[in-house]
Amino acid sequence: MSGILKRLHLFILIYAVMMIFQEYEKHQKEIVSLNSKLPTLKRQIKKSEKEKKNLERYFKDIEEAKGRIEKVAAGIEKLQKRLPPTISDTENLDLVRGIAENLNIKNVLLSPGEETVHGFYVSKDYKLKGSGTFLQYLILLEKIGMQERILNIKTVNFYRSKAKQKGRFQLLDAEIIFEAFRFNDKFKEDRGIKEIEESFKKMPVKKTRRKRRKKDV
Repeated sequence: MSGILKRLHLFILIYAVMMIFQEYEKHQKEIVSLNSKLPTLKRQIKKSEKEKKNLERYFKDIEEAKGRIEKVAAGIEKLQKRLPPTISDTENLDLVRGIAENLNIKNVLLSPGEETVHGFYVSKDYKLKGSGTFLQYLILLEKIGMQERILNIKTVNFYRSKAKQKGRFQLLDAEIIFEAFRFNDKFKEDRGIKEIEESFKKMPVKKTRRKRRKKDV
């Protein structure tokens, strides 16, 4: 019994050494496991840094694009305001009637149509009917095009006149549609910036799957 007691401290020392060795082996296994995962972690970090730079570049591009869009839209709105704010039936009808009668075009009839909205501008058609020679109509169209106000000849249709011909020039009945314009004060050029930002918010975010760590046996 006394011999066992004498060796007890030796048993305790051996047991402590074994426990320390086991812990050391366990620690070494963890180091080896971490070292094996290190290249994968480095690649993931590098990929994440690249994605971060791409996102930063993307946001910078968006801001630059928004600036360019705003500049173009402002230019369109500036051009829009070069059109007159209103369309005057009286002024347009009197102008064309005066030109037609000075050219001795007969049976002049003028009638206004309805306004049509085309985004940033509004147009209005006017119908002109009359009886005259081809040359008279040609001069009429030329004089309308020379006016300061914007008047566009939309359609021209000629018909052989049913009236008795007295002169040596062939009379033609005509139906001419011309249009006047004004800017649409209710229109604001769509920048499309909100749609760009909304589409970015709806982009799916890639989720990185974390590998489950195997428990040590």
